[in-house]
Amino acid sequence: MKHLQLNHWRRLTALVLTAVLAATQQAGAQTTNQVEELTIEVITPGTFGDLVLAQTQDFTDVKKLTVSGTLDSDDFYSLSKRMTNLRTLDMSGVKTETLSNNFFEKMDSLTTCVLPQTLTVVPSYAFWQLKVLSSVTIPDGVTIIESNAFYRCPALESITLPAALTTIKNSAFQYAGLKSIDIPDGVTTIENYAFQYCDSLRQVHLPAALTTLGVVAFGSCKKLQNVTLPEGLPTLPGSTFSTCESLTEIVIPASVTEIGGNAFYDCKRLERVTLSEGLLYIREGAFRNTALREFTYPSTVQCVEEPLIGCNQLERVVCLAVNPPSARKGIYGTNKADLGRDTIYVPAVSLTAYKQQIGWDEYTLMPVDELPQHLWMSFDQTLNLPDELPDGYKPDMVLQMGYDYRYTSHNAYPCVTVNGTPTLSLSNFSTEWDAYRAAHGSGISLREDKAYGALIVNAPMRADAVSVSFHTYLSSQWLFFVLPFNARVADMELALGSDYSICEYSSANRAAAKTDETWQRVAPDATLVAGRGYIIRCSKYYEIVTFHAINDEHKNDIFRNTEAEVQLEEHLGEFAHNRSWNFIGNPYPAYYDIRFMEFDAPVVVWEWGNGSSNYVTYSPLDDGYVLSPGQAFFVQRPLVQSSIVFPLEGRQGKLEARDLSAAAPRRAASAEVRSVYNLTLTDGQNTDRTRLVLNAGMTLGYDYGRDAAKFMSLDAAMPQLYTVADDVRYAINERPEADGLALLGMQVAQAGDYTIAMQTRATEPLLLTDLLTGQRTLLTDGASYTFSAEAGTTDGRFLLQFGGTTAIQSVSAKAQPAAGQPVYNLNGQRVAQPARGIYIIGGKKHVVK
Repeated sequence: MKHLQLNHWRRLTALVLTAVLAATQQAGAQTTNQVEELTIEVITPGTFGDLVLAQTQDFTDVKKLTVSGTLDSDDFYSLSKRMTNLRTLDMSGVKTETLSNNFFEKMDSLTTCVLPQTLTVVPSYAFWQLKVLSSVTIPDGVTIIESNAFYRCPALESITLPAALTTIKNSAFQYAGLKSIDIPDGVTTIENYAFQYCDSLRQVHLPAALTTLGVVAFGSCKKLQNVTLPEGLPTLPGSTFSTCESLTEIVIPASVTEIGGNAFYDCKRLERVTLSEGLLYIREGAFRNTALREFTYPSTVQCVEEPLIGCNQLERVVCLAVNPPSARKGIYGTNKADLGRDTIYVPAVSLTAYKQQIGWDEYTLMPVDELPQHLWMSFDQTLNLPDELPDGYKPDMVLQMGYDYRYTSHNAYPCVTVNGTPTLSLSNFSTEWDAYRAAHGSGISLREDKAYGALIVNAPMRADAVSVSFHTYLSSQWLFFVLPFNARVADMELALGSDYSICEYSSANRAAAKTDETWQRVAPDATLVAGRGYIIRCSKYYEIVTFHAINDEHKNDIFRNTEAEVQLEEHLGEFAHNRSWNFIGNPYPAYYDIRFMEFDAPVVVWEWGNGSSNYVTYSPLDDGYVLSPGQAFFVQRPLVQSSIVFPLEGRQGKLEARDLSAAAPRRAASAEVRSVYNLTLTDGQNTDRTRLVLNAGMTLGYDYGRDAAKFMSLDAAMPQLYTVADDVRYAINERPEADGLALLGMQVAQAGDYTIAMQTRATEPLLLTDLLTGQRTLLTDGASYTFSAEAGTTDGRFLLQFGGTTAIQSVSAKAQPAAGQPVYNLNGQRVAQPARGIYIIGGKKHVVK
């Protein structure tokens, strides 16, 4: 039995061997010959190794290989890891779009390689440190050369890159032996160290499409003599061409806004540098240890950081910027003493400004008559024009956020004052106005103090094109704005492409008591009218909205150097507090103190910050309130005044209010005797204010010139406080002392604890009576009363007593009118059904609860 089983297995084994031999014969019989040159076509994936070994004794025998067909992972492994003695490899016929990283790394003898025609990416570390590699053919479809692909290939002196190529990644050709390189026009990105230490590289053509150039991209290319930087390149990063010892000249195109630190460090033969207009920043040591003899900063430069350290051959330095650039560490650096010279030439019109700018003030400054091509302003400056300006001189002027290392915040906008008699004609004028306004008055930070570019014009000015950009920040907030020119909504630009809504105010609807129809949406094809207020809200955070002036008679009103007069519309209505409200704005591109207006009536502004927003009412008689450029506000037209005059003296460069006596002598000379009481209501987070003013010359009725109706906040969470008389809610109530009594009303969104306090400069206190609890509090300056309240509106819970301490004794909180007994309000008007409040009953004052 065992003998029969053994014979069976022998016959089975013989059949298997026969089948294996047949398969081997089909692929090619194993041989003992050593074959150095092979052509392999892989029809069945996975048979590459068999096909090779059928013709030669070992993989390492092959020196030249042509391979085509479809390979699997085992085939690629045999090719890349076992055929380590290849000198020539042609893979053009291999059907694959990718190769694994480090694919050719072990082929130390490889000199020539033709990559697969279907390849799209040259993989990372593909030819890592192949010392004798001298020729690589990259197929037309390759778009990316990955990092370190040709790292340390010193024999690779030239290579043709495909037209489809877009990206050359980190260290792709680092330490390669390239003598020249023609980079295709479609390449947009050359990453860090891409060609560093290509010691034989003499010239480089950089494509027009290039937008990203990495740090040290061509660093230490010691024989590099010619480089043409493309127009369109936005920045030149740090050490890009450092230690390129043979580079003698470079032109920085106008598209480059920043030159990074040590960009041309140790380019010892670099003698000529041309910096184009448009350059903004030059970082530390950008031209350190070069052979420069002359150096000119363009008029657009804003910040320099010791770019000329070690430039010991410098003979002349010129800065054409009209606004002295911020010099964080100085101009030359620590080697100033080694130069033997310290003169810098600057525009004559800015000589005074340079002498007062840190970093520039330590040098001898001499004027040059050359006028700047660009008036790009980032810091405060007074620009004194020469007596004459040359024909055809037409620069552009930009007021934009600048950086000054002296302050903790760099978000500062400039105030520019232009003085002179010749007409300054500009090609373009643009300024930036920031919507952020959380505070005003003294003690504000730089961020808030310089939130708008301010222009004070004391010379004739005009421009071919004018634009204003608003930074809107929060999508939840409305921006209240005014333009000094007419602008089409269709021409408006939104940097982030937000959805938006623009509304205007209908004074006619307000006069007709249509309070729910006062805000009207502006149509997309509408024209925004100069001097008229609008509101806008955008769907995205940090949106920048730019308005362009229509080329009409109002285009150059932004350069007004005479006093402005703003006409006020009249809209009659049944109720005095609703009539003739106008939504207008600051007519100047500067800050403006309302105390200088020839106008006494209150102004209502929209303020927001710290998560809340509210209408706040100010009086030109009492408040040092400063309007920002482009700020819109409400005023009510008085019966005898049809316009507001804004004298030039009210313009200023900062948000902080000036001293009252110096700012408005007209106010200080007023003969009126007025006692001002400011009352506040707070929930601990949000605060609202109302004002009571005692003036014997006023009446108890609503006065257009002194009183102001309460504008209720659009923010439901904001508590509201106001005085109440004749069903009118007052933000400012100026009245005679009369009976010495007034009612306070409030509106709160939720139940909780609230506090009423007095913040006033009046000398006499107020007595506050809570008619709900009977609690009485003597309000002196800073004193307060805290109470609990339910959500809702209460027009009369609190009684104010002023002008004496006995009048309150005549008020009976429990008295009720007898049947048929006449009841009068405090204005002497008969009331049919008295609600809660103070009334005259039987000739005496009573409180009806």
